[in-house]
Amino acid sequence: MTINNRFRSYRYLLLMAAVISVTGCKQMVSLPDRGDQSISQGYFASDQKAIDAVNGLKANAMRENGTFLNGAGSIYPGMSADELKPTGSAKAWDDFAENRLGSGNIYVATIYNTAYSLIAQVNLVLQGLGGNNVSPAVCTRLRGECYCWRASAYCLLLGLFGDVPLVIGTNVDTNAILARSPAAIVYSRIIDDLQAADSLLPGDYVPGDKDVVSRTSPNKWVARGLLARIYLYQERWQDAERMATSVLGRADLVLEQSPDSVFLSSSREIMWQLVPWGQGVNAEATYFLPAGANLKPSFAIRSTLLNAFEPGDRRKAAWTATNSSGVVYPFKYKQRTGGDNKECYVMMRLAEQYLIRAEARGYNGDLAGAIDDLNTIRLRAGLSPLKNGLSRQEVLSAVGQERRIELMCEWGHRWRDLKRTGQADSLLGPLKPAWKPTAALYPFPAEELKRDSHLVQNPGY
Repeated sequence: MTINNRFRSYRYLLLMAAVISVTGCKQMVSLPDRGDQSISQGYFASDQKAIDAVNGLKANAMRENGTFLNGAGSIYPGMSADELKPTGSAKAWDDFAENRLGSGNIYVATIYNTAYSLIAQVNLVLQGLGGNNVSPAVCTRLRGECYCWRASAYCLLLGLFGDVPLVIGTNVDTNAILARSPAAIVYSRIIDDLQAADSLLPGDYVPGDKDVVSRTSPNKWVARGLLARIYLYQERWQDAERMATSVLGRADLVLEQSPDSVFLSSSREIMWQLVPWGQGVNAEATYFLPAGANLKPSFAIRSTLLNAFEPGDRRKAAWTATNSSGVVYPFKYKQRTGGDNKECYVMMRLAEQYLIRAEARGYNGDLAGAIDDLNTIRLRAGLSPLKNGLSRQEVLSAVGQERRIELMCEWGHRWRDLKRTGQADSLLGPLKPAWKPTAALYPFPAEELKRDSHLVQNPGY
């Protein structure tokens, strides 16, 4: 497959909607060729066909390595921040690590186009669910799942590109000339989607098939966890605390006692995970783990991150490893390949909710409550608890430290945190000679700018 075909624009993907394949490849559900046509209700003629179509979103998300929901969300922003650097000589990767991206970078195009591909597929499925052939209960649940998917895609796009086109329909002519929408408008749509998901989704997890692990479909608590994250980004501290608290009150969501158990598919801490596509290939593990004992991994952890671990932190031993050449690499996932689904791809886990609530409580003035949440994370890591009496700034600094370690190399949290807390220039400037403030946003792909005269490039590119 050529680069031009593989990294085609999302407008084209709206014209030629990708085939949606069911997790486990049991059957294929093909959506119509044109995104602006009404979807025949034959595609949603029964509950099972509708479920197959939504399950296909998960399969497509895991189909290729390095795409939006299969490694790219952690790898690229991890390099852009101060977490990762490539061990090889691929210029396209070096440009992330050195913050000198250009609009022609193929991996920028990959993450952009595959995110909009997912959004396009979600919009098509939502359109198809509007008929009368699916039972109300199933239709309600599937609509809620789709809203979570779309919100997740836009959340990551905003963190990388800033203002982005807001695509919520399937009319090709309209979508082909969309300008960028202000981030505030996109956030408003994300919140609308997640609030709708909260009202539509069940509180329990949908049981998986005998060959599929659980927690692979978002439920009400995933929607609320995503809302807590979005409210945190918007500095809506009371709302962030409220949403996180509702999630943390669940009896079926519990922090694992050992860091080694956190990323197992049976982990009680996982809120949402994806089953690896095909033969159980977890793309993030494929990138992070070396292919052999004497081979270098693709990415090394920067010394700035390694030095940030406190002495005695169990997470360092559990979540980092060193190969024979001395390269230290991320080791949250232990299996590079394997079809037993012992490890899946974690989309969201409970520890983040403790850290969201701790930060929100810090800003809300509940310093003792924030310290309690931080100590929950620290005690699991084998660290001594923080003592009461810390100042607000000390508490918030401790939140930043725990987010840096607990969420390391995971979904670009560090990249986003550096920017939203105003630390990107002061921390990345001395570390990276090519750093400039405009590097905080990725460039829009060159091909997108050619296709749409309404799309304006980010400053600095």
